[in-house]
Amino acid sequence: MAVDVKTFIKQYLIGPYAVGETPDALQISFKNSGGDALDLTGYSLGFSIIRLDGDDPGGLAAGVSSLSDAANGVTQYQWDADDFLTEGHYRGVMWVTNGSIRRASEIFEWYVRDTGTTSPV
Repeated sequence: MAVDVKTFIKQYLIGPYAVGETPDALQISFKNSGGDALDLTGYSLGFSIIRLDGDDPGGLAAGVSSLSDAANGVTQYQWDADDFLTEGHYRGVMWVTNGSIRRASEIFEWYVRDTGTTSPV
């Protein structure tokens, strides 16, 4: 069976952010393989976050996920202060579902640095 390479998810680096920072909302658009917006009317959603370089601190992904323009496939995640309490390397993805189909957004990765440093490395 051949693998459809179009099904692989893209990964984007965002940030870096500082401990204690709460950035503007992350806007994520869902599109089909032809680049057309997916109508997400009636879908539920959520943003999942994991820490890649240690244990997940409590409170990750406690922000608000919303459909800012469902007809045009636009979602939004409003960060919560708890998402930036602990220095480290993180990954997040938006999930949407209508009960029978579940879709994932691109993968977003970022680094949360200590406020006393000037570089994420």
